Amino acid sequence: MSAEKVSLTPSKRGNTTVLRLDRISQVDSNAVYHEGQGVNNGLIINEQRSNAAALAPPTGESEPAQLQLEFKCWLINSVTGDKVPESRQLKFWFKDEASYLNKVSLSYDFFSELVQPDKFPRDYLNFVKNCMKQLQSDRFSLLQRIDVELTPLDSTQEQIIPVSQVKESIPQEQLQTYAAAGLEEADMRSRDEQLRDQVLFLLESAYPNILEIDDLAKIMGISEAEVLSILEELANRGLVKRMEDQRGWTRRVQMDETTAEEEPTIVIEQMPTLTKKQEPSIAVITSNYYEKLAVDAMMDNKTTYVKFQAVGDAHVYTIGYIGDHRVVTTKLPQIGRTRGAQISAGNNTTRLLGTFQQIEHVFMVGGAGGVPHYTDYYKHARLGDVVMSTPNDKGHIYVFCDKLVEDRKTKEISYQLKTYVPKDPCIQDRVSEIRDYCYANPNAKPWLEFLREGQEALKGQEVSFARPPPDSDKLFMHLGEHDVIEVAHPQPPQGVHNDSEINLHFGPVGSGRSVIKGATARQEFAYKHGIQAFDKEFDQVLDSIIGNVKYSFAIIRGIIDYADGSSNSGKKWLPYSALAAAAYMKTVIRSMPNA
Repeated sequence: MSAEKVSLTPSKRGNTTVLRLDRISQVDSNAVYHEGQGVNNGLIINEQRSNAAALAPPTGESEPAQLQLEFKCWLINSVTGDKVPESRQLKFWFKDEASYLNKVSLSYDFFSELVQPDKFPRDYLNFVKNCMKQLQSDRFSLLQRIDVELTPLDSTQEQIIPVSQVKESIPQEQLQTYAAAGLEEADMRSRDEQLRDQVLFLLESAYPNILEIDDLAKIMGISEAEVLSILEELANRGLVKRMEDQRGWTRRVQMDETTAEEEPTIVIEQMPTLTKKQEPSIAVITSNYYEKLAVDAMMDNKTTYVKFQAVGDAHVYTIGYIGDHRVVTTKLPQIGRTRGAQISAGNNTTRLLGTFQQIEHVFMVGGAGGVPHYTDYYKHARLGDVVMSTPNDKGHIYVFCDKLVEDRKTKEISYQLKTYVPKDPCIQDRVSEIRDYCYANPNAKPWLEFLREGQEALKGQEVSFARPPPDSDKLFMHLGEHDVIEVAHPQPPQGVHNDSEINLHFGPVGSGRSVIKGATARQEFAYKHGIQAFDKEFDQVLDSIIGNVKYSFAIIRGIIDYADGSSNSGKKWLPYSALAAAAYMKTVIRSMPNA
């Protein structure tokens, strides 16, 4: 145990109680209210002092706090049973010899130990005592000061619900997604609104495949008559259309008359032959309807060719220009680990690369789940940020975990991996050049202008591509297998301006249902392989790209949740984040040399 003592000095700031904890070598006997004995030896309680005196930093320390964490909890009156929500914020100051890595790891460890589910104190006294005893231990000797701020909240404010308390209302097949994402918002809309959105979502997922009414009815568990009524309503709003020569329905891309003339969509049976000059040299693969809209908004002089079909050979290609480069974009009808989805993803990628044989570079662009870091601002991928796939220390830009393998003797868990490395580093080299240039010129962020141009081009769409409000970006920390708490996002270091614009992160993208289904497994896998984001399983797509001898490829992902980009809550951020990823893609493509 450290020879240093820990003092607690209480004060009030409005309705917030501030408990300042300091490591001290000398005790001010005039300020002491109580000094602990026995197991609490070295813990000092000071008299309450004025705000200014209590909160002034000791000589040599800097304001504001160097790191801070926040969580919320319920206080339950043991007599009446009334519940009052409270915010608890921990602010950390460190000794001069502490490195930034020390600060990050120590604050995270302090917080994690404090909120362990089996040890978390249920009353104020033990909560404060645990804080003091942890600060006193040798393990946290580089910590100089901690402020604990306790603020009661209005009971009408939105609160945290542990996942364990909402399980009964969630279908079993959806439970894994809830646990992976941390917490989902309750859908308070009417049944009719939810059904309309579900039909639209299914058509968007299938696009350019068409879906028949009986298929929609089976998937949704409602009558064919109700499905038809919903489809007709959506058709009146210009969102879907019925294929005249088939029984199916499809999503209708919204555009005004001028745009329709300038950017024609041609329904085909077979892709027309292109001259060598018309052939694209860059392909962009998306798997979501709004991802493709976002990517297409980055192109000029574009034409879309689409073949609608119920199953099999449906495809959509949009060909246009980004800078001087001829580019083709496509949308995969579906993605995932079912046999049908794997075959479909691989076949559609092979068809794309077989149809356009002059392609040299392939981008995969869209949404994904960010890897949160609870204390390091620079490592924390927030919603709306962009992750650009760059090599880890082993050269991998994409790491897919096929399954976990347990050693029978040691019981240790290892990963059975498929890793992907572009043999041609052309794209990654351009990214490095852009990073170096922007580091030397902090105001040079061309992707922000491309983002604004894309938002203007897409303002007539059914959904908004504007950035969602900041309060919709909620961060949760998992405690054990079932409970979560909401925590504050890490704050930018002193002197760093946080303008809520796109932050860029560089490193590998990961996937694999065996590692994304739980927060702990995700964090461990991300730490071991340097993963910056998790997406749906695109290993079949990458296998097809490499199998077609395309050795220059990259993945660019906009962050839409903190799982793998498939949660319901991620839908709110998908349009904006996909557009942000597309804007950075345009920055990279425009920097690439012509063939």
